[in-house]
Amino acid sequence: MPRGPTPLRTGKRELTKARNRARLLESARKVFAEREFEGTCVRDIVRASGLSVGTFYEYFRSKEQIFAAVAAEAAAGLRRRLRQVRRDRSLPFEQRIHRAYLAYFEFLVEERPLCAVLERQLWQRDDVRAPEIALAVRELREDLLPDLAPGIAQGEADALAAAMIGSALLVGRQMLSRRDLVPGAAAGFCAEFALHGLKGAASPRRRTG
Repeated sequence: MPRGPTPLRTGKRELTKARNRARLLESARKVFAEREFEGTCVRDIVRASGLSVGTFYEYFRSKEQIFAAVAAEAAAGLRRRLRQVRRDRSLPFEQRIHRAYLAYFEFLVEERPLCAVLERQLWQRDDVRAPEIALAVRELREDLLPDLAPGIAQGEADALAAAMIGSALLVGRQMLSRRDLVPGAAAGFCAEFALHGLKGAASPRRRTG
């Protein structure tokens, strides 16, 4: 009887596949950030990765598909980063709010070119934006709102979470289009707005540490 692949060979092959896919995604991330979506072709990504065109098509059907994968990976990484901060109950509630906003705005600055491309190409589309926002609302509600208002109704909790996310998205768009906003200032404003409303956000003396 023919012998099947050994576990060692199978494991090595799967590891190679995972590495190739990660290499293609990282290369695509850099190329899209540098050349934007319209200025990028599959060969640009392949050239940056050092792999072959054939290898690319083993993992992705098109430029559009790898772009969607880059966007999904970036969004998942950001969500993990935010949830780690929001769930840190060794910190006072107010600091968790502030640091979550800070983590978001630092991500935008670190990934400014890529985020600008994603904003123009994907996040303006309702079919992409709506599911991402719905997931963000659910995760924020789970992470923070039980500590703020344990008995709050789900509809009210969703509204509060959506308001917090909405303020971050709008300020974040400003950060992508302007150079004079820094993460700390943006996080301080949004945290004050979330915790104390308009009067708190407008006061230069109030800051959340």
